[in-house]
Amino acid sequence: MLSKQLSFYLKNKNKNNLFFVIGSFFIELIITLIITKLISIALSKSDFGEYSLFLSVFAIVSVLPFFSLHTSIERLLIENEDKKVVITSVFLLYIFFFILYSLVLVFFTIFNNEFGKQVLIVFYFFCLSKIMKTTIIAIININKYNKEAFFLRFFDSIIQFFIVIFYFICKNLTLNIIFLSSIISSFIVLLFGVYLIKKIFFANKKELGMKSSYIKTSKEIMFFSAPLIFWGLFIWIQNMVGRWYIDAMVDRDNVANYSLMTSLALLPVTAIISIFGGFFVPRIYLHEKEFPGFIAKINKKIQFFSFLFWIVIVLFSFFFGEFLIKVFLSDKYLEVAWALPLLLLGNAIHCIGQLSIYEIYYYKKPRLLILSNVIPGILTISLGYFLIKNYGFFGAIISNLISFSISGVLALYSTKIFSERRVYAN
Repeated sequence: MLSKQLSFYLKNKNKNNLFFVIGSFFIELIITLIITKLISIALSKSDFGEYSLFLSVFAIVSVLPFFSLHTSIERLLIENEDKKVVITSVFLLYIFFFILYSLVLVFFTIFNNEFGKQVLIVFYFFCLSKIMKTTIIAIININKYNKEAFFLRFFDSIIQFFIVIFYFICKNLTLNIIFLSSIISSFIVLLFGVYLIKKIFFANKKELGMKSSYIKTSKEIMFFSAPLIFWGLFIWIQNMVGRWYIDAMVDRDNVANYSLMTSLALLPVTAIISIFGGFFVPRIYLHEKEFPGFIAKINKKIQFFSFLFWIVIVLFSFFFGEFLIKVFLSDKYLEVAWALPLLLLGNAIHCIGQLSIYEIYYYKKPRLLILSNVIPGILTISLGYFLIKNYGFFGAIISNLISFSISGVLALYSTKIFSERRVYAN
């Protein structure tokens, strides 16, 4: 039974840790939903469309390479006893890449007017602060300091919420204010996060590693993450290129329609993967180390229960889609409520596939997932272009459904083949 296999994780202190993982996610989720609703009300569709395009730029910056390194960082922090070397190597890598992005920023500011320069600088600090904050919280959470991660996420969400709601009440909520609210909350959380990391991992300064160990660890992080960085571009294409196609071939109002519908459809995916990845994955990795084959055994049961969960979610959206739009967004988006069940269907298949790939990550074989990440991106570029050009917003929804469904199916197939080969080899 799945309950017996996972009972190891749900005893004593682990119950409290699970509470903090789930609690931190839901607090962050609720605050994000409220902020998104306020923004969708305050901004016109055209302005929200512009905001969505900015977020798509942040998305590509974050995966090239920062968030693409997280899987490798997680694995090293679990397996490596000298966590100080891993954490220091991560920050050195981040500093290097932020310097590169700073040079790109300088290049673009040369060709902009004063207002454009101001927007670019604000957006740069938005990206920097958000990426660093997310990584620091991830490091703390991976090392099972779930309570500390909970409070960091809580204060980050609350600070940003009060800034946004203040300007919303004053009827002065603009794109710059939205970015600044995130920058302020992120930098405050960053200060506390750095303090916690220093207190937890760097209390003994005499035990700092040699320079060679940082270089070796940095190379290991980059080597493992290389395929993830490569297909991170294709994942971005799969998720974001539709916004740019719609902006070019339809209009910016429909960019807002598309980005809000896809974001709403991603919420259950984010919930499942965040809770599963934040609590169960580190513990499953440790258990796999002691009992090889453990991940493969529970994968099928996880897939089954995920399938049941998604049936309920998709059916609920089909019958109560307009209600969800009214609660989470604004009445101005009711005209596209029909798209939500279709987007959720594609995300359901994608999510079930993503929950199955941790065995491949554990055994350091991320290259096996290249097809499940690259092919959907290629389809979005080619098929998405054709569908959006000929069918507009409806074409974008169908393109999203197809690409996410294929991504999930290919991930499931790759995991199945890998598990069978491991069993055969053993």
